[in-house]
Amino acid sequence: MNVDLTWNAFLLAMVGPGVNSAVGFLLSFLVEYWPKYNDLAAKWKRLVFIALSFSVPLLFTALAVATGEFGTWLDWATTWWPAIVAGAASAFAGTLAHARKL
Repeated sequence: MNVDLTWNAFLLAMVGPGVNSAVGFLLSFLVEYWPKYNDLAAKWKRLVFIALSFSVPLLFTALAVATGEFGTWLDWATTWWPAIVAGAASAFAGTLAHARKL
């Protein structure tokens, strides 16, 4: 199987289904290298997760626009809205998966 991951494909993944993978990757570093993260209350940890869930797709959308891969800065419908939807889906899915602990 030949997988050719181009910059465009990577950006599309980061503003779509790859958001959860990126957030999980970032959280693993946060837990490992910021000892005070473990001392946070569960509600603050959820807020960090939700903030990352929205930040990742918005950051990669900005990178995509800045590098000319897709959309324009003012193209709300096909650039920014999909990133917000991806962030909301990531936040909802991650929170729902841990709902029994709430």
